[in-house]
Amino acid sequence: PVKDSTAAIGLTILLFIIPSKLDFLHAFDKDPTKRPTKPAPALITWKTIHEKMHWSLLFVLGGGFAIATGSTDSGLSTMLGESLSGLKGLNEIMILFIVCLFAENITELTANVAVANIILPVLAEM
Repeated sequence: PVKDSTAAIGLTILLFIIPSKLDFLHAFDKDPTKRPTKPAPALITWKTIHEKMHWSLLFVLGGGFAIATGSTDSGLSTMLGESLSGLKGLNEIMILFIVCLFAENITELTANVAVANIILPVLAEM
């Protein structure tokens, strides 16, 4: 099945292939002065990616999604939901305070993305 990541990778590869200038359209022109003398650079180059990309962000997000998937597959999210089911009888403000305190402490150990992916489905069931 094709997912969002497949489309994103496909478009990224196209950015490395599509030329930034349309000089190639004159490659078979009868007038030799209009023909391109050198290949046009691609829309994006590896040098640009290497210098401008914040790789740490990529690893933090990827790690966060991996932790979230692991917690879902291992049953940690279900266990967390069951342990928080005792909060249903409390005031909504008190539930909010407890969940915020819990989320704040967990984000000291792991990425915010992972915490959001773990806690939000649990809260949606409450």
